[in-house]
Amino acid sequence: MGDDAVMGFRKYVLQDYSVNTTFKIRLLLFLFRLSCWVKLGGVMRYLLFFVPPFYRFLSDWLMSIDLPVGTTVGPRLRIFHGYSIVVGKGATIGADCIIRQGVTIGRKIDKDGVPSKDPVISDGVEFGAYSSVIGDVEVGANCRLGVGVSVYENLPPNSIVVAQKYRVIAGS
Repeated sequence: MGDDAVMGFRKYVLQDYSVNTTFKIRLLLFLFRLSCWVKLGGVMRYLLFFVPPFYRFLSDWLMSIDLPVGTTVGPRLRIFHGYSIVVGKGATIGADCIIRQGVTIGRKIDKDGVPSKDPVISDGVEFGAYSSVIGDVEVGANCRLGVGVSVYENLPPNSIVVAQKYRVIAGS
């Protein structure tokens, strides 16, 4: 590899490093980017063949984070409290997004058993804990999703979405 190729490789696999503060998330995203790079092919694919399976073991089994290799993820993805996060393989996540624990981004299955298209998350979207975006949905740039919000329809840019106020339906 030439100097330019090495710098490009470093920039690619370390693009999330500066915005994440914990070793766990830095390691996870480094291995995710490295696995994506290995899947692109080339000579290094044969030398680093073990990285994608190791990443899946670490992310799925040990960290409970399902971020499949091949998912389109923009630079500077930030993960807080990384646990119980599920992202569908076909989903697209833009640059500078923030994901917290319990977030789900993925398809839905229609009544006929036909899966929908995957969600598209634009740049700068922030997910509150346990929020979800399900189905053929586009979330506009710089949206903020509150705790426990479920999104099933397109959101315009700069939206702030919060869950409905709780109500007591039974009790004394």
